[in-house]
Amino acid sequence: MDPHSTRANAPGIEVPAAVRDAWLRFHEEGWCRGVDAVFVFYEDGMEAWCVVEDERSYRRFEELVEPLRTAHRIALYPTRPGPGPKTTFDQEPPPSLWNNAELRAYFQDPLARLGGGSGMTARTAPEYPSEAVISLRQRLLLYAEQVLDWGGSMERYARELEPLASFAYAGRAPAEARRQAGMICLQHARELDKLAQKLADNLARAFPRTARRSRAAATGRDAARTRTPLEAAVELRRAAEGAAGKVRRFVHPRDHTVNLQNLKEPSLLDQLAAVRRAVSDYTRAAAQPVRR
Repeated sequence: MDPHSTRANAPGIEVPAAVRDAWLRFHEEGWCRGVDAVFVFYEDGMEAWCVVEDERSYRRFEELVEPLRTAHRIALYPTRPGPGPKTTFDQEPPPSLWNNAELRAYFQDPLARLGGGSGMTARTAPEYPSEAVISLRQRLLLYAEQVLDWGGSMERYARELEPLASFAYAGRAPAEARRQAGMICLQHARELDKLAQKLADNLARAFPRTARRSRAAATGRDAARTRTPLEAAVELRRAAEGAAGKVRRFVHPRDHTVNLQNLKEPSLLDQLAAVRRAVSDYTRAAAQPVRR
């Protein structure tokens, strides 16, 4: 079985209550942010295919399901990404960020203060202080790591929201379990909104001020439309996945530079604003009580 074909799977009524509750606890505790898991459920247990990015979260999840093994079929398949390249003093930031004049100015590019402008020549300029080169590189590298981490977490919360909403509003589990799932959905939506806001605030620094102002006209609310909580969760997932993809392409563009169109029309910032609107839409849709 291909576990990735069941990404939106949620436990059905035939799944043992203890297994269902473990799945809910995995999300309630926020372990899904550090463990990208795909669940496959059976009448006598479950499998979880995990990409482990945070060992502590995975250990807590492992401890949670360990007692269930005596009565249920429980299988965890962890995969740990290999260590990335270590950051060194001479490591170059992504060219998209190194050549971004707005970011260099924000991080106090010393070459600009010395009147030398900005650009790739800054690395070899003899009057450029080596300590400043190191500092600028490190700040840009940390900036890239942070926005990529936030974008990945935002995307994961949105992906996990869909099966939770399916369980809460379209499933046949006991009402109390579905109410719990509904509360976890709102918790995920709040975390997702915080991440989208952080990304928007930090990525705005990479755009010219005129482009930042132009986004105000593009953030108006779409025409009101009535959606079920599950429909709203699907829309939110799509918006978040689109925004996360734009974040990745902004830091690591295919052409090794920032798309000029993104600077003229900040579609990335608009996409993040759309994510926050989708969160608001989901919150309104989820205000309806879980049926008994």
